[in-house]
Amino acid sequence: MPSEIAVIIPVYNHWQYAMACVDSLINSTPHARVILIDDCSPELPPPEFVKSRFENSNGRHIYVRHEKNLQLTAAWNEGFRRAFELDCPYIVATNSDVLFSTGWEVGLLCGSLCGYRLLGPLTNTPGNTKAQLITTM
Repeated sequence: MPSEIAVIIPVYNHWQYAMACVDSLINSTPHARVILIDDCSPELPPPEFVKSRFENSNGRHIYVRHEKNLQLTAAWNEGFRRAFELDCPYIVATNSDVLFSTGWEVGLLCGSLCGYRLLGPLTNTPGNTKAQLITTM
């Protein structure tokens, strides 16, 4: 089995994006562990989503709802605390509007095996512009 990866996903409203993010991660990366941090969204997640993805996961995936809005960095920090408790060898901090495709973690794992300790995407520029053009140097 591939190494477990804890993926921290903070969310504040826009549940349609967060649900697509979580589902794409679960479907593309069965060994990933989802840590979804709801930063006191005024808009509540659909109860069936929380039940089916988190409550029925036997503790594999974690859903946390903050009592008050603490902002993005606090949500990520909460996620890191939870990830450290899981003792996963890899931790990813992302956003709730990311969609994961099959094999996304291969570069992460390869970079780690090459000695890198902090890895990130080549770009997260939105849209279809020349700023997104990535070439190998």
